[in-house]
Amino acid sequence: MIYKSGTKLVDRESGAVFVVSASDAKETHYQGASGRGSAKTSEIAVIFEVVSVLNIQEGGDHYKKLGDYQPWEVLRRWLTPEEFRGYMKGTAIAYLAREQDKGGMLDIKKATHTLQGLTELLGAE
Repeated sequence: MIYKSGTKLVDRESGAVFVVSASDAKETHYQGASGRGSAKTSEIAVIFEVVSVLNIQEGGDHYKKLGDYQPWEVLRRWLTPEEFRGYMKGTAIAYLAREQDKGGMLDIKKATHTLQGLTELLGAE
């Protein structure tokens, strides 16, 4: 398995959090607050808990209840890459634009989550 840039990794021993910066069939590179590192791609799932942003929801569980048909994943398949990128960026902007009048910190978290989803689903370029 090749990991997309932006995929969150949690070290099973220390609990340290890292993010994949690059990955190919042989090696995966990651970085976090405690530094950078790399490991054989085949060993990543043994060393780390791989956390997908798609398994996380800010502000409820209404999307998670949909199971395998998460809206982001459906839209990524229906839209062109450019359309999907625009949708995700627009959604993040909307959350940021309303945060003072509606959701406060929750809307900032939703915007961040949306951009993490964009990174995970498209991969960092």
